[in-house]
Amino acid sequence: MRDAEFPDCPWVFFWHQDAWKTAHVIEAEPGSQINDFSKTWKNAVARAGYAGLLFHDLRRSAVRNMVQKAGVSQAEAMKISGHKTVSMFLRYNIIDREGVKQSGEKMGKWLKEAKRKAKSRTPAK
Repeated sequence: MRDAEFPDCPWVFFWHQDAWKTAHVIEAEPGSQINDFSKTWKNAVARAGYAGLLFHDLRRSAVRNMVQKAGVSQAEAMKISGHKTVSMFLRYNIIDREGVKQSGEKMGKWLKEAKRKAKSRTPAK
């Protein structure tokens, strides 16, 4: 959206035309930098019905979705999310119940296959 509507805008977080109109406070022109991210974030999540949502909640969700849902490697996800250390990355890579359940199912399938292969290699008596 930024590249299409504001090709010269260097900011990741900027005033978009629609957001600017609904803010009810003229703080800046569309395409200009948002100077008070905290205030703007709180207002945006409140209007969206997610009051209390933290920006880093989205980072956690993004890490979880990349690694657990999309199969992106840890190294690639760290590059994308900007985590410099594995320990910090692991703090963000939260695991939900569904992920644990799926991992258990994968392990069960692997064990069945491993037992089947072991039986097929056992010489007949």
